Amino acid sequence: MAARKGSSGFLSRISSSFKPVSGYQAYGLRLEDFYNAENPEIQEVLRRLPNKTKEERDLRIRRGHELHLKGTTLPESSWTTPEEDGQTYMEPYMSEVVQEIEERKDFRADFLLPVEKRHKRK
Repeated sequence: MAARKGSSGFLSRISSSFKPVSGYQAYGLRLEDFYNAENPEIQEVLRRLPNKTKEERDLRIRRGHELHLKGTTLPESSWTTPEEDGQTYMEPYMSEVVQEIEERKDFRADFLLPVEKRHKRK
């Protein structure tokens, strides 16, 4: 997640040119639906999402899998629009999680590590 901060401009330029050819919109999916749920930071973000938002995400993912397995897509009128895809639902929580992780690292470096080092000398 930390790498995400510094490279966001580069990634957004690439993702904006990749989106039209990726085809996930034809399944009703949004870009954030592809974030790796095995990642600890993303797990925390998903835990913090409102239930309604989580249910909507799960429904989109299930529907996308089902459509893909059937070899079909949604009718074009139901595709995810660029405006819908641009409405981030994870970013506010992601910012919080990343900030808290950084604060924990700083706290550990400033307060806990010096104490741990003193105890190891004995």
